[in-house]
Amino acid sequence: MCGKQLPEIFASFAGVWGDRLFVLRSTATPVGFPYLTGREAHGMMRYHPRFRYPDEAAKPATLAEAEELLPILDPVASDQADLALDVETLSGEVLAIDDPALLRQLGARAGEGHSLTLLRSERAMTDCLPISLFSLQTARQLGEEVGTALDKRRFRANSCLDLTPGGFSESTLVDHKGAHWSQSRGRRSRARPALPDDHARS
Repeated sequence: MCGKQLPEIFASFAGVWGDRLFVLRSTATPVGFPYLTGREAHGMMRYHPRFRYPDEAAKPATLAEAEELLPILDPVASDQADLALDVETLSGEVLAIDDPALLRQLGARAGEGHSLTLLRSERAMTDCLPISLFSLQTARQLGEEVGTALDKRRFRANSCLDLTPGGFSESTLVDHKGAHWSQSRGRRSRARPALPDDHARS
C-alpha cells in the first residue's frame, strides 16, 4: 500500500517501529514469497493505511521501562490496540485492516485465484533487511546518470535521508554511532526490485 512520510522514526534491531506489521498472504503467489504486493494488485499502491492512534504508534509505549532494564532491549507494544490500522480505499471509504470487505476488495483487484489471509506481527515482517537507508541525493545522482528524474519511492526504502554532499553518502553510516543510532554492523545489502515510476507515483 501507499507509504507515509514521517518527520521521525523509532528504529531498533527489529527495524522501524510500526513498519510492515501487517501482510496479506495469497494463495496465488509463489510459495517462497506468498504475499500480495503492488506487483500483483497495482491499485493497492493507492490505498492509504494510517494508524488509528498515531501518537501511540509513533514509538513503543514501554520504551522507558525497557531502557531501565537494559539499554539494548527491544521494547514491545504494551497493547496491540495502540497499533490498530485503518485503510482508506480508492473510493474514500475507511476500513479496518482486518475488515473482510477490505480483503475482498484487494483480492478482486489482484485477480482470479487470490484468496487472502491477513497476518500480523509486533515486529516488522521484512522480506530482506529491516532497515533500508536511501538518500535523496542518491536518487538525484542516479537520475542524472540515466538522464531522467527518478521518484525516490520507486526504490522502496523505508528511510529516506537528506544528506550532503553528493549521492551514496548514506554508506558512511555503516558502523556509525550517534546520539540517535545504536551501533550497526555493516552487511552487504541485496538489491530490491524497483517499482516503475508510474507505480511509485500512484
